[in-house]
Amino acid sequence: MYPAGIDQKDVTLLAEETLKHIGLSLSSATGEEFVKSLVQELIQKRVDAIAFTNEIQCRHLFRVADDIGLARPLALALNTDTIVAAIGPVCADSLQGLGVTPDVIPAQPSMGSMVTALAEYFELTEGLS
Repeated sequence: MYPAGIDQKDVTLLAEETLKHIGLSLSSATGEEFVKSLVQELIQKRVDAIAFTNEIQCRHLFRVADDIGLARPLALALNTDTIVAAIGPVCADSLQGLGVTPDVIPAQPSMGSMVTALAEYFELTEGLS
């Protein structure tokens, strides 16, 4: 369930627009090349926020970053330049084990709660940086 006024079509459109911004399409957003591109985009401070929905995503992102020698710069970027959301405590623990402190962890571990908490975080921190 998504926050009021947001549905799956909105989420898909947001994903498509985000991928288009970094030169990819939704259909190409799989595989190692996409993850390598994402690592580069994160390190280059071109991603405002990233949301993790399970610990496998966290480990995979860092495995790919490590394979290309960028695990440490990735952790630094996630801790300083990108807002990091974790869907719940298990995902947050995985990120912390990789050296990343999540900025957003919703009270209820669900997609809708995470999206709402992330939006609230942006509202609360708008204009602070």
